[in-house]
Amino acid sequence: QDTLLIAYKDSTYQMTIGGLKQLKLRLIQALKQHQPEAYDHLIKELQMYSQPFLTDSTAFIGRWRLRTERESLWLEHQQMPRAPLMLFHLAELVFTDGQWKVKKITYKKVWKALYRG
Repeated sequence: QDTLLIAYKDSTYQMTIGGLKQLKLRLIQALKQHQPEAYDHLIKELQMYSQPFLTDSTAFIGRWRLRTERESLWLEHQQMPRAPLMLFHLAELVFTDGQWKVKKITYKKVWKALYRG
């Protein structure tokens, strides 16, 4: 698949492999600017192993998954392996000047109600 349609705010956008490649570079830059020592492992993973790809309903940059909810769009990276307390890194995105940009980098911790390792 070459293109994925994304509903964001009041518009629909096309996400292509080329767009994901550009977004990957912006994500690496944002991680380097935010806290390079804390995000070094994520930066290396993106640089060395993370190829953009599209499925029927989702866009990925390696293990970073494009998510949309409540007028927000972000890339989400889930730690591996799964554990009772999961850490998700989030890169909030914004569409300005005709391109996707990383607005901010955050994280969230999620407790699993039932863990079967």
